[in-house]
Amino acid sequence: MVPMLVGWSWSLYVWDFKQSKLFVLDPVAMQHGEERLRDIHSNVLIRLHAALTRCKEFYFLSLHTPMLDWPTEFVVVEGAHGYCSNSGLYTMFYARNFDGTTLTRLLTPESCRNLLYQLLTTSGNMGLPPEPIAKALSGTN
Repeated sequence: MVPMLVGWSWSLYVWDFKQSKLFVLDPVAMQHGEERLRDIHSNVLIRLHAALTRCKEFYFLSLHTPMLDWPTEFVVVEGAHGYCSNSGLYTMFYARNFDGTTLTRLLTPESCRNLLYQLLTTSGNMGLPPEPIAKALSGTN
């Protein structure tokens, strides 16, 4: 799985070595149809797939999975749509819950809050809060 910033939003690319198949989950554009999704993702997908093929050939000589002509499936989650501003959160949710066929959990406001909390409290997270939030937390104006 590779979360990738494409244009102004995040998407998830998944390689299924058992099925020899690629999956693309784009939380912003998934409702726009396969042709539009191919337009958005084909160049990135070609480059990523070629790079992964080279890595496999270099590091995993004993893995005999041919990587030519893998079909691509653009996954559409019914009722799901996101905005660019929260596409990273949706992409992380998809990475955790996509089983190669479908999402194993529904994305709800509560699951979004839980995932955001887990991401923000990850050990070693060195990110700084935006200045207005830092000021509010410190009590200074």
